[in-house]
Formats: sequence, C-alpha cells, structure tokens
Amino acid sequence: MLVRSPLCCLALTTLLVLAQSEDGKLAEGVPVREYATGAWSSSFYRPHQLQITGIGLINQETAYFSTRWGVSELHQGHLKHLQLEVGDAEISAFHVCHHRNSFFYEVRARDGGTVTIFEHSLLFENKLQVWQSEDVAPATALACVDKLLLRASSANLLAIDVEGAESDKESAAVSVLFEYDPHNGAADVITSIATGYAADVFTRAQVIALIPHNRTILRLHLEADHDTAKIIAESEPLLHGGDGSDGALGSASAHEPLLVLSVHDAVLFADGCALRQISEGHVRTLIGEPTECLAPQNETVEPVPWASRLSKLEALASAAEETQDGTVLALTGSEVFSLVQREDVCTRHADSEGCSSEPNCGWAEGAQPNERLCFSCDGLHEWASRQATVLDPCLLELAPRASTTYHLGGCGCIAPEPIPDPAEEDGEGLTILQVIVGVSVLIGAFCCALTFYRASRRATAMRELYGSESCEFHVFTDDEVQPYASCP
Repeated sequence: MLVRSPLCCLALTTLLVLAQSEDGKLAEGVPVREYATGAWSSSFYRPHQLQITGIGLINQETAYFSTRWGVSELHQGHLKHLQLEVGDAEISAFHVCHHRNSFFYEVRARDGGTVTIFEHSLLFENKLQVWQSEDVAPATALACVDKLLLRASSANLLAIDVEGAESDKESAAVSVLFEYDPHNGAADVITSIATGYAADVFTRAQVIALIPHNRTILRLHLEADHDTAKIIAESEPLLHGGDGSDGALGSASAHEPLLVLSVHDAVLFADGCALRQISEGHVRTLIGEPTECLAPQNETVEPVPWASRLSKLEALASAAEETQDGTVLALTGSEVFSLVQREDVCTRHADSEGCSSEPNCGWAEGAQPNERLCFSCDGLHEWASRQATVLDPCLLELAPRASTTYHLGGCGCIAPEPIPDPAEEDGEGLTILQVIVGVSVLIGAFCCALTFYRASRRATAMRELYGSESCEFHVFTDDEVQPYASCP
C-alpha cells in the first residue's frame, strides 16, 4: 500500500519502542556502545576565513565547499573559488551528483521571494537552471537519483525531473512525494535525504530520509504512477529514536539524528556529536559520543573512535560508489574531517597479545571494556601526518592520551627507558647508608659479646682451678723478713 505521509510509519515505530521497553533493552542507564573496526578519522581541511555551509566529495583528492555566496574547489590541497553568478541571492542548499558529474545548488533571493535551483557541470563548467518557484521555503537538503533531483524543505519533499528541465526548463515535471500540514508543526517534516546507488533507476535505488522531530530514520521506495505520470513514494522505518544505543536494529536507537548519508551498502547518520553507521542489520559508532559535545575550538579527532570528541555535525558527503574505501567527509564547527573504513588483518585480533604477534599492528586500550582495538600502523601514520602540527605517533606510547593507552611495538616504536627520579635516587643512597651503619653496629655488638664471653670463660676456668676468687694480703713489719700475699 502506498503511503502519502511518513507519519503513517510512526505507529510501527511506537509499537517497536514499547516492545523493547517491555524487554528491558532500552532501560535507563548508560547506552550500549559498539565501535566499528577499521574506521580511521583524520583532519581534511581547516577553514580560516571560509564559512562553509555545504560539502561534496569526488575522491580523496578533490572536494567542493559551498558558502552562502559561492562554491570553491579543493584539489590536492589547493583551494580555488569557482566563478558562479549568484547575484543578489544566497546559496541555501548544495549537493554533488556523482553519476551526472555535476553539482546542484539552490539560491534564494535575499528578499525571500524567489528560489532557483541550478546544475553546474564539472566537465563543461556551465550551468543550467533546473527549477524555480516563488514564495516557497528554502531547501534543507538536495539529493540526486537517476534522472530525478529530490528536494526537502519544511513544506514538502519534491522529486524534480532533471531531464525534463534539460529539454525545456518551463516544463520540468515536479512530483510532490510528501506534503506537510502547516498546522502540525514539524512532526513529520523530512529535513535530510540521501540516496544509495543513485546511478541506478529510481525504482530500484535506495532513498534514506530523516525526521528529526520524531528521531526516526526512514527508508523510501519510489515508484512511477502511470495514471498521473507522477512519482510516488512509500516509506518504512529503519531506525527509531531512543537512548542512542548500538547493537542489532531491533534494540538500537538514534539519540539526536541530524543528517543521513548512504555509503556503499551502509547508512551513516550524524547523531548529536557522533557519526554512527547502520550496516548488515547492526548499528555501530564510527567516531565520537552522541551526548558528549565540545565547543568547536576544543574538538579532537583521535586515532581511535571512542577518544574523539566533536561539536555537532553540520554536513556530510561521500565519494562515488565506485571508490573502494568509501571515504566520507564531515563538517563540524571547526573543520572538515575525513573518515575511511579499511578492514585489515589487524582488526581480527581482540587482545593485546594476539595484536602484538601481528606485524605492522598497534594496540589501543581505553578505560571501558568495549574500548579495545587492534589497528593498522599505516592508518596511524596517516592520522599523525594530518595533525595541525605533524606528530610522531610513537609519542602516544609515552603516556595515556584521551584516557587511552597505546602499545606500538608492532609499529616500530621502542619504549624509552624510564628516567630515574632524583628523589628515588636519594632514597636509594640513604637506604644503602642505613644498611652499612646497621651492619657495623651488629658487628660491634658481636665483638663485644664475644669479648665478654671469652672473659666469662676465663673466670670460670680460674674458679675451677683454685676454688675461689678471693685473695689474702699479709702486711709484715720491719722485723719480719718479707711481705707476701697468698691466695688460696
């Protein structure tokens, strides 16, 4: 049955939440956290005077950044401003379309009266007007799929036939997929959309949508209505709102979903101050913690996912589906960082001993039992090279960093000999002196005891020989011969 509004799917979501509450899987307490293996995050670009509002990615060497007044290309570290005629308007939405080798951008007149969408060809460097309308809400997201451009706003979700616009911009077919009741507030408003395998025909492509008010991520299926020649959509819930726990889809939930993105066979979503992933029926965290947000100037992107702390994510972009690594760019309040998922032999080890036995592998261990990771040293060196100040990764082994201890012997790092503490050296010297004095006292006491013992033995021998220890002295007068003393 076709569904005209995503509100129809929320009843299923409610039943699912109630069932999980009865099982106790969403009990109050610390959310369950499972970290994805093989996910490497590193700084990609730190803007100085560029106020980035949107991002797009072609490959690891080329990215595009939009601001309110223009678009810039970053190629191999060099930033170039593209010549786009925005006029007396501001860019309200931006999207790179890989299979068309172009990007779409929407401009809104500063008086708020006119909204226009253009397509800029990266090959021919020209632009084509795709759609224009008066007195409409600005777009919150754009996404291309097959010949369609999906446009999300606070008023509706549209499917615009781009091929029709190419032939005659006045006759571009527009289908209203969902239209929201203005009296219902933002209860069912889709604010973020993404497409998987966008080059495929739209009836087979995967479309992901986000309703932040209900913290629900949906899967949309597009179909052609042959009676009306319009595009219609049906929806089903993919992930519901909750405490933000990871795990199987039946027990996992979203805490504060902000953005969605499709990468290969996975769905990524910005959840508060974390980036999480839905893959093979399981939800895992790629980086950060949804509820632990930092000010932009205090953000840290660490080698391991649990140690990184971010501000709220503002935009997401992925490379083309044909790329092997599935690189993702994420915009925060202070920088654009990249995330690459690479599975290697290191990630199969679950303990430090097994990890140390594998060449070119390092081990990280956090404060919690689930914070254990064996990782490739190549990724560690890449992370270190992208720091604001190039860092020697071996320094991570000297002391815990972000409550994480590293063992990097497999990465060629040799732990230095500990520097002796002067206080400990003084203590050792004092101990030796005390030992010497003590031994001397014992030797002296032994000698005294030996002397006394020998004297005692001589006295005993004298008593046995003479029978008495007393002596008698006789004093003679001058008439007597000689004085003498006798001892019995």
